[in-house]
Amino acid sequence: MEENNPQSPKMPQYPPQYYRAPRKSRWWIPVLVIGVILIGFLVVFALVASQFSSAFEKEKVEVTDNSVLYLTFDGGMQEYSKDRPFAALFGGSSSAGASFLETINAVKAAAKDSKIKGIYINPSVTASIGEAKAVELNQVLTDFKKSGKFIYAFMEVGDEKQYFSL
Repeated sequence: MEENNPQSPKMPQYPPQYYRAPRKSRWWIPVLVIGVILIGFLVVFALVASQFSSAFEKEKVEVTDNSVLYLTFDGGMQEYSKDRPFAALFGGSSSAGASFLETINAVKAAAKDSKIKGIYINPSVTASIGEAKAVELNQVLTDFKKSGKFIYAFMEVGDEKQYFSL
């Protein structure tokens, strides 16, 4: 009875069944994403590995006749060399300077090298080393003087430790 009543709202029929074409398989999308991530990882790994390996390569230094060993002690004398493997990516040097051991070994090698005539020391104003390092450096420089070679030092400002090490 209610169906014939013109004032009652008409109820829609069941939703029509649309024809859906079978979906195409898109298996290649996750494979592509994984491949791009893998290639990106390999590129980053190659960059890090090349910088890391180059950080351990030392440049061969050729010493000519009548050379002078120049020591500056910029930034103090660290116990070990602070290699920075990513510095080449940002336009810097891969090493922050010679370590204390490298400096001591350079002075000892210079005492034996006939091409090196002396040492010139010009420490920076901010250079500071501990007392034990100053004593050891003083001893190595004294041994260097015994080889008959000269040592010149110039320091604008310094404290007793810096004077002692020179």
